[in-house]
Parts: sequence; C-alpha cells; structure tokens
Amino acid sequence: MCSSLMMVIGLTLFWGGETAAHPYGEPDAAVPEAAQFQYCRGKWLVTIEARDEQGHLKPMETQGPIISIGRYLEDGRTFQTTFSVNRGKAFFSTQLKAWHSERKRWVNSFVNARDQRWVSSDSFWRDGEMVTLVYAGYTAKEPYMSRETDKDIGKNRFVKVVQQSHDGGATWARPAYILTYTRIE
Repeated sequence: MCSSLMMVIGLTLFWGGETAAHPYGEPDAAVPEAAQFQYCRGKWLVTIEARDEQGHLKPMETQGPIISIGRYLEDGRTFQTTFSVNRGKAFFSTQLKAWHSERKRWVNSFVNARDQRWVSSDSFWRDGEMVTLVYAGYTAKEPYMSRETDKDIGKNRFVKVVQQSHDGGATWARPAYILTYTRIE
C-alpha cells in the first residue's frame, strides 16, 4: 500500500498534473500583451496559395510539407516561430518577436537561414487580428513594404494574408500569398 501511494505521488510529481507548463512555452502573466501569440503556439502544417502572372491565386507546389512551429521562449515575453521545408531545396527561417512596452508593439527579427538575410518588422494586435509590417519587403531591399495579417484565428487553424504596398502603406494590393496554418499539435 505504501509503495503504491509513493508511486502515485512520484508519477504526479513527474507528470506535473494540471500545473504542467505548455510544451510550447507560456506567456509572461505580468505582461498582458505577451499572451497575444498564444493562438500561434504549437506545430502547424502550412499550405500556400500564390498569385500567378495572370492574377489568380493558385496552390504553391513545394517539394515537401511546410512545417511551422511557434513557441514562447523562457522569458515569456519573446515568441519564436520557425518555418521549414526539409526536402528538395530545403528552406528554414526563424523569427524572434519581443514585446516592446514603450512602442506598444512587437519588434521582430526574421532570418532566412539559407540566404543569411536578416529583416526587421513590427507586429501589433488590431481588431482581433495580428498585423505585421515588413517595411522593405522580405529582403529589406524591395521598393515596397509587405503586410502580413493573421486572421480567421481559431484553436486549430488560422490564415495569414500577405499583401504589398508601393505607397508606404496608404493602399494595399490584392493578397500576393495566402498561407493556411492547420494545427498538427
């Protein structure tokens, strides 16, 4: 009886019961805005539609599944996403997003690992959507800015709409890409 009780206590401590931390990290409770990326925590399968030369959105062919992983880092105020294709012409990128309390927005650094290209951007929550502004495109050299809008956010799915602006954000073109994220775990 005593050994059974000790085993139950040991397993409870090992598994942590209901108080176990989320496998993809926790936002810092002292910073309410840190919770804004909770929808993006986890492992996701991503499909992409891209606009072709005729202006139609069509599924983008990839040489393997596109996987994205989102997690809070240990401080709970920094969120990291990775985006990868591991077959064919492999691709990997990562983005670090840190809450900037004075600017009241997320300050982001994105790196395309293959091209060793760092790009800065800002993100903010607006009307139930997460908006990211990339001021000189994804190479930091384009003559336009890009806007990513995470919308239709649910527990197991969300959509990222990518648009471009050639006038500093006054107007936005039709979506160049639509990425659909479906939860794997």
